Amino acid sequence: MAAAKHNLVIEQGVDFSLEVTLTDSAGVAIDVSDDTFSSKIRRSPETDAIQLSGSAIDFTASGQNASGEVTFSLTAAETAALPGDNLIYDIFRTDELGNVTRDLEGEIEVIERVTYE
Repeated sequence: MAAAKHNLVIEQGVDFSLEVTLTDSAGVAIDVSDDTFSSKIRRSPETDAIQLSGSAIDFTASGQNASGEVTFSLTAAETAALPGDNLIYDIFRTDELGNVTRDLEGEIEVIERVTYE
């Protein structure tokens, strides 16, 4: 099954979270309680991942459960480091058997901040 396309709007310098419920092709929630997630944010598939202090900025997955619910988040420091242009992302899931699935992908519109502290 192809990854779901979900475009995001992220404001620089604020905490970001995206709550999703992952389902199979029949619409039944997938138990993701023991799954791990990985992601990258880039300008294009060929470019390096966007970084903060030398480390790639990745969505952090939390709260995953048997009902398919998971929250992907970025800290205010991470969103502040995102350049003010259009980016792309994808999110992969690895289940307890080692099967890898690309669940989400899309574009990120970054809203630049005006206020700096």
